Amino acid sequence: MHEKQGDFIPEKGHQNDAQKEQKERMLRSFATGKEDEIALCKQEYLEAYPNDNEGVNILFEMVSLLKQASMLPGGGDTSPENSMLLINKAEFTQRFANYLLENSENRDFLARFWDHLLHIASWGNIVDLFEKYRHNIITEVATCRALKDAGVEPKFPDPWEDILLGIDMEIRDGREFIQVKGVRASVKDGLFIISSQDSKTNSTRKAVLKSLPLVNNSSRERYWKKTLSKFAEDTEALSIGLNRDVTGYLVSMPYGQCDMITGMPSEAVLDYFKDYFEENK
Repeated sequence: MHEKQGDFIPEKGHQNDAQKEQKERMLRSFATGKEDEIALCKQEYLEAYPNDNEGVNILFEMVSLLKQASMLPGGGDTSPENSMLLINKAEFTQRFANYLLENSENRDFLARFWDHLLHIASWGNIVDLFEKYRHNIITEVATCRALKDAGVEPKFPDPWEDILLGIDMEIRDGREFIQVKGVRASVKDGLFIISSQDSKTNSTRKAVLKSLPLVNNSSRERYWKKTLSKFAEDTEALSIGLNRDVTGYLVSMPYGQCDMITGMPSEAVLDYFKDYFEENK
């Protein structure tokens, strides 16, 4: 029987004894946190499943990257060591997003893949970090899908552009960029796209704030006021740095309008993106 993509996470009830032992060894290695045991287990998986090395790499790299990134100091510390770690995380996120996009038609497999990741996160004691990261990457994948569906082909930038310039995706041959923010809201309350030009004016910023679920939540309102203002400032700084006009789009993507397994956005999101980018060609 030839090994095929996805075999490294067999369907429930279809695991043979060797696969069960393999999974137990993997989980134990994350529980101990011993790098040599994790590396040995990873090599075993890579050799056993050569057709799905990217999936295996994602499984084994996630815990270490999330743990290291969580320990970074705040305040915009841009030391070479911290910058490199953030760039590595951005590169990992792009690879992970592409993996989800490439396997989007195989929902059953992705469900098992996420379940494996959750098990690893649990044994590695990073469930909260994992859940936050999952929401972030799913909203990026959903945005990427919605952009493609709207006929605006997105591509991921160099990881350093993500970290240093706040660019999640580039569109229209790199002339414009996308920044994504995930929100816990219904589609009516939380979905919007605002251009960098519109984010400069008080009237358009107020209109966006009115569309968000900010009732009795002053801290959330302060967050979005600061976010919209900073987005306009960052885009202007980027234009100066590149010596050309740059247009950015800030996307607020509600978690509840994304399939948390495949990253497929709802029909309402797809329609909204089509209408918006038809009007903003």
